[in-house]
Amino acid sequence: MILPNPSSIGNGMPKRSVVTKRRARAGVAVRGQPGTTVALNCGAPLPRRSSVLLSHRRNAKPMTRWLLLATLCGMADVAQAHFVFVVPQADGAKAKVVLSEDLSPDAEVDLILKDNAKLYVRDESGHDAPLVLRKTADDSAETELPGHGQRVVHGIADLGVMQRGNTKPFLLVYHPKTILGDAFDPHASLGDKAPVEIISIGKAGAVAFRVVAQGKPVANAEVNVVLPDGERTKTMTDAAGQTTTFPQTGRFGAWTRHFEAKGGESGGKPFEETRHYATLVIDVGVAK
Repeated sequence: MILPNPSSIGNGMPKRSVVTKRRARAGVAVRGQPGTTVALNCGAPLPRRSSVLLSHRRNAKPMTRWLLLATLCGMADVAQAHFVFVVPQADGAKAKVVLSEDLSPDAEVDLILKDNAKLYVRDESGHDAPLVLRKTADDSAETELPGHGQRVVHGIADLGVMQRGNTKPFLLVYHPKTILGDAFDPHASLGDKAPVEIISIGKAGAVAFRVVAQGKPVANAEVNVVLPDGERTKTMTDAAGQTTTFPQTGRFGAWTRHFEAKGGESGGKPFEETRHYATLVIDVGVAK
């Protein structure tokens, strides 16, 4: 059982020694009663059971209430965190929803989706249809994707209020998006109401990404890209919110973060900042 070490949280800075050998996990095992908040050694508290995404470690003793916080343990090092990606099958009829560092289910994380995770598929006419998520056996969830042709899967996963050590509490929200069909379709943008969004631009052989917040470009945003060969790289946006181009073809994944100095209350808990994480999955064909 991992419990808070007083020497590690006295100054709000957690000791990294509690991080497991395989990169920082998506969560840290703790014991707690339903509806309680338990401070973690990594600095983030365990949310109530009503949280959108929770994980539990395999082979845990059935009589214990062990949970994994399916979020950013060690928020200061988000490159080691896990993110919500919607990964479509080749025929576009179904998609997997994974919580991972890349586009594959993470064998170390057993994903459970709760009711507050909401996904939709938008057709060419702009109509949004809600999607139903089902737990699968390979550490992911699955959903049917109604319709055919050009579509956009989008949604929100609100993980609730969290806090790192003595830092200010924040609301953590994921914004997954996946384009089915033409990755560069200008109608695939979610519009000005999206708190943050990654838009794929360019063409096959010269793929780039634009980061916008409520429709406005975000300069100097770090965009983490999963390349078609599985390698990962980082790039920054320019004054127009655009990244450098990538010559590869195939399936891309990307994620970025956008923080707002916007406070409020969620689940009866006050917060002083909202942290948004946007993801994108696209398929890019061979350049013509």
